[in-house]
Amino acid sequence: MSIRLNKALRNLNISLKTATDFLLRHKELGEIREEPSFKLNENQYEALCLEFNNTNETKNHIAYLHFIKKSFLLAFPTENLKGMTLDQYADTKNEDSFCYWIETLTYNLGSIWGGSSYKLGIFKYQQRKTKVWNERLTSDGIYAWHSEYNKPTSSEAFEVVKKAIITIATNAQSGNFEIINTITELGEEYKWKIAFLYSKKDCIPIFKKKDLVTLAKYFGMKKANKASISKLQSVIISEQGQKDIFEFTEELQNILKKLKKESTKKDMDTPKETNYNIDKQYWWLVASPKIWSFSKMKVGEIQDYTLYNENGNPRRIFQNFVNAKKGDIS
Repeated sequence: MSIRLNKALRNLNISLKTATDFLLRHKELGEIREEPSFKLNENQYEALCLEFNNTNETKNHIAYLHFIKKSFLLAFPTENLKGMTLDQYADTKNEDSFCYWIETLTYNLGSIWGGSSYKLGIFKYQQRKTKVWNERLTSDGIYAWHSEYNKPTSSEAFEVVKKAIITIATNAQSGNFEIINTITELGEEYKWKIAFLYSKKDCIPIFKKKDLVTLAKYFGMKKANKASISKLQSVIISEQGQKDIFEFTEELQNILKKLKKESTKKDMDTPKETNYNIDKQYWWLVASPKIWSFSKMKVGEIQDYTLYNENGNPRRIFQNFVNAKKGDIS
């Protein structure tokens, strides 16, 4: 079905510039020209209706969330993933990139903000780096990727990431969520958001495991802490019934808020036991990094510090060293 742009403008009571500016930001829907006689495709007209027709805000909001998911799949259909380039994936300054879609353009479908870009598997620096101090990363100055991939170049590392994404997407589409548990090349929340976006059903857009565990326990699951994410998803989705996935997700978010509020109130109402040892002293330990530094010490290493310096003079605040005893904490 197609419709002339000028008819869409009359139906929605918007200007030509408003409509074309909006559709230019959604190039994945198809070509657009600022001409009243231009024919819009079905996806373009649907997008305009969802954005500018506010007759039923609740219904429209749910429909808009489905539109966002649909738009992502138009931009990155499964069959095109194999041909995706590194720049198309990792350039987060490019609003058309895969990572920008996952983190920003689909934000309303479940947030994965927070943490580092490490979750993406490979990412592009905003400014060229001459040296990377993180041992977990390998870098060529432009891109950085997981050292555990054991790949010397960014292009080789990206092939590892792309293979993982294709595995997630294809298995999510067919409902084989157990396979996604085994993917270790990408961040946990990141890979499950990809799984949701490519899933047809049986996956909810909540990606933090602790939230899934809380919900699974709420619905009566035992040993939820030890369950895989796919199992947690399965238990929770069984409570969906005939509800729309986004309507159901809003209910789940409200349950989480309620449980968190109850937990906070319980903590506030429960008297805290104090186990202070009045005989134990607490010291704030300060030393010049020229002498020794915590950042250079290995776990388990012991640092000696004498009462007198190399010239035989007492240390500053000498009495504190005299008063310190075994069992004190610094």
